[in-house]
Amino acid sequence: MVSIIMPAFNAERFIAETILSVQNQTYQDWELIVIDDGSTDKTGEIVKNIQLTDKRIKYIYQQNKKQAAARNNAFGNAAGDWIAFLDADDLWHPEKLERQFKYIAEIDADVFYTGGEIVNDIGEFIAIYDTVYGRYGSVEMYKLLFERNPVPILSVIFKKEWIAKAGLEDEDLRMTGCEDWDHWVRLARAGAVFYGINESLFKYRRYENNTSSNYVKMTMAEACVYIKNFDDTIFNEGDKKRIFNHRLLSLITTLLKANRIPDAKYILSKVKVLLPSVLNDVNGLLIRLLGAKSARIVNKINSYRL
Repeated sequence: MVSIIMPAFNAERFIAETILSVQNQTYQDWELIVIDDGSTDKTGEIVKNIQLTDKRIKYIYQQNKKQAAARNNAFGNAAGDWIAFLDADDLWHPEKLERQFKYIAEIDADVFYTGGEIVNDIGEFIAIYDTVYGRYGSVEMYKLLFERNPVPILSVIFKKEWIAKAGLEDEDLRMTGCEDWDHWVRLARAGAVFYGINESLFKYRRYENNTSSNYVKMTMAEACVYIKNFDDTIFNEGDKKRIFNHRLLSLITTLLKANRIPDAKYILSKVKVLLPSVLNDVNGLLIRLLGAKSARIVNKINSYRL
């Protein structure tokens, strides 16, 4: 059985349609665990009404703690051998689970994900979801995840036993919006092999009010993923320079331009410990970016300790 985990917060607009896309699956051995994360609209009422005609749906209410806490709550209530994810505003192709299990039977891998489409709030096509396909070993995927997150959470399915190996999702609010990315990195570090299925099997809604629309918060969350999961033994000096110059540099710049000085300090203090070889690059960035203010702020940041 597959336990499908669905965090929901004020999702009355879309959740009925999203649940229907689960009920319409050609693979029917599933349970759907809806974690109502403190909704103040009719989300709970809608789910409970659907529950009356489909006992495979579980409804659990919790005080608002964000998506990571909601998913962790669901992990503890999951009865299935497999875990899948679907947010309360997204959609699955009817054959999504069936197609994945065909690959699971044939491919030696631990985490399976698929391609899909990005749509707007009324379901109109925007773009193909940018991902990668094929088999990726654990170290290979770990390194790829330091470039970007190519694994769409609403397409993932993996055996529940991997939760014990990689741990629960990180509930630190600084990670909000990238808690799934962090989880994939930890799965890779725990030895999981990933397989991307080159089929379009989901529709991901992108609109103003969803989590990924807050660019600065997402920037902080991305930086936290890199800092938290950096393994010095895997990367050589060239890799470290590239990670800083190609990824962390732009993230830190965004935080500073948004006047998120405490967040920038937090990330830069971690960079100094994990990547001491790029300290001169950090100071150079601040001087170029901040001009006359640079000396004072560089001194403050260089003296910053957690």
